Amino acid sequence: VNASKVNISDVVEWTITVVNKGPSTAENVIVKDTLPSGVKLLEVPEGCTQSGNTVIWNIGTLEINAPVSITLLTQIITDGEKTNIVVVNSTTPDSNESNNHANNTTVAKPICDLVITKTVNATNVNITDYVEWSITVVNKGPSTAEDVVVNDTLPDALKVISLPEYVKHEGNTLIWKIGTLA
Repeated sequence: VNASKVNISDVVEWTITVVNKGPSTAENVIVKDTLPSGVKLLEVPEGCTQSGNTVIWNIGTLEINAPVSITLLTQIITDGEKTNIVVVNSTTPDSNESNNHANNTTVAKPICDLVITKTVNATNVNITDYVEWSITVVNKGPSTAEDVVVNDTLPDALKVISLPEYVKHEGNTLIWKIGTLA
């Protein structure tokens, strides 16, 4: 894999190399690569087919010590550990099947897109008028946002009259600890 740590929506390349260590030519060589959940194949390489989350590469005949490779171009859709497993088989008997499978892992970090808006109930006011400010926070994903905190710094000319109980007032700053936001 070309990256051990990625973000959701990143493009990741998985390169598969197959070599026949002999002593005979391998016939009907087929590779099956099972993509992990949350990984999307962007294009099916030439000589391959896709069945669900499995890419099937029909190599055919593989001469001794003549490695062949393909690269799977994928996109990460969900966060978490992504382990890609590949297996090679042949109709020619294999003297060492313990090296006929491999895997590699990348870790996809969650990302989010927080959007904040602030509105006011009046735009022309007089001194001592009451003004109501509303703050809205939306997470457009793709992951759940953790430890979300809104800090609203007020100018000296504003005096706080009332706040929701979940908003703290420290000096000129209002602190709203949202926490987890889907």
